[in-house]
Order: sequence, then C-alpha cells, then structure tokens
Amino acid sequence: MFGLTVSRTADPGGNNLTGRMLVEKPGQGYLRQLAASMPAGELTNPDNRGTFTYYGDSETRSNPCKSNSEAANQGGRVKTVRGPKNSDG
Repeated sequence: MFGLTVSRTADPGGNNLTGRMLVEKPGQGYLRQLAASMPAGELTNPDNRGTFTYYGDSETRSNPCKSNSEAANQGGRVKTVRGPKNSDG
C-alpha cells in the first residue's frame, strides 16, 4: 500500500532465503524500520531479530565529543541499533 519493503528474498542456488522487516504503521510514526530478522530468525522472537529505536521528534542531545556544546534536535534519527543474539547467546 505504501511501497514499504517488508521482506527480501535471496536465491543463491534456489534456497529462497527470506529476511523480514517490521516497520512503523501509518499514523504511528514515520514508517521507519523497527525490527529485522535474518532468514533463519523469527521476527516475533526478540532473540532472533535486530531492533531499531529512534529519538523523539523534539528530543535533543549535546555533542559528546565537544564539552559544553549546545544540544541539537535529533528529529527522529536512529538512537540505537541492536542486532540479533549470536549462536553463543
């Protein structure tokens, strides 16, 4: 409906490996990616997916590399990215 990619299939040798993505719903954000899973992962299982969190519309942060810097509006930029847990846990 909005042309958002919610899955990608790679086919090396006919394996049909499909990774999936979860995005914000219309009216609940900017349609940004919230989570992603690799082909072997399960999107609904927090251990098997990566997640993305974002700054709020008017949330600000100072430059950590420059002391006493003025806080700048982050305007919904990516705040944290966490990958899925590896096989070691």
